[in-house]
Amino acid sequence: PSQPALVAACTLSGSLLQMRRSSSPLRLDVAAIAKGVLAGKMGRTTAMTSTVGAAPMTKGQRSLRGYREPAPARPLPAELRSEAVLCFDARRFDLAGAVASLLGLPSAAVLETYVVEEDSISGRSFPKSVHDRVRNSAEFVERYEALIREVVGPHLLSFFPGDTLLLYQFPPTLRVHCSVDPPKVLGRMHSDSQYGHQAGEINFWLPLTNVEETSTLWAESAPGLEDWRPFLVAPGEIKRFHGCTCRHLTRANGTGRSRVSLDFRCAARSAVDAEWQLPGVAHRHEMREMQLAPVEPDEVALERSE
Repeated sequence: PSQPALVAACTLSGSLLQMRRSSSPLRLDVAAIAKGVLAGKMGRTTAMTSTVGAAPMTKGQRSLRGYREPAPARPLPAELRSEAVLCFDARRFDLAGAVASLLGLPSAAVLETYVVEEDSISGRSFPKSVHDRVRNSAEFVERYEALIREVVGPHLLSFFPGDTLLLYQFPPTLRVHCSVDPPKVLGRMHSDSQYGHQAGEINFWLPLTNVEETSTLWAESAPGLEDWRPFLVAPGEIKRFHGCTCRHLTRANGTGRSRVSLDFRCAARSAVDAEWQLPGVAHRHEMREMQLAPVEPDEVALERSE
């Protein structure tokens, strides 16, 4: 990977990856979360008692129970089921600037003021209309694929010695979590497996604005553990997590500022079963292939979570 892609201030001895200690775990009412309501007052991240109820099973979860497991050529290394933080040069890749441009904003400095509105011309929802804008922005695509090629791809393939073929989501998902009155959550609690994603796919979450506990994404660190923690990363950092099996959710954004972020999945080609598709899944993210130079573990310095 190109050395200028790294940020010295974000690395340990030139490492591409730096681990961050998370806040104390937060215990939530899982049944309430499934309905988009968080139990109790969550202004702090100190531990809370969980009153766990049986959340209703989704269609995807029912399909998973009756369908075969994926059979990739190589298993997913255990290290990739843990969380990590990657650092990159936000000014060099300038994804925030490209996103501001496609949203019609003068600069990245005002991204947090952006308010989502339905497309008044086509009547299309924001997720659908912005998907096309992201896909068709040559400026954004060039910077995104450079980040995959120079930072994310080499990091991921370092866990698969000898592998050179990477799968990456195209386009990435652009999300805007607005702060409205009353505050609302964005989406609902889920794990990606219920939407047809395989265990070999790794999630990467990249904020383009500063985040706080109520505006960021929350996740459990292992399936069913319920130790909910906020992703308190900054622009220039990428949170890696195993969203296929670990549930994740948002809180009602009461910060007064919009959170703008990108999220996407990548996988070593050998860690994915190309013939496997979960029945009944209407929307599938496009996964493109990228050929990279061979990466050995000692070529990418890592600090892994405990």
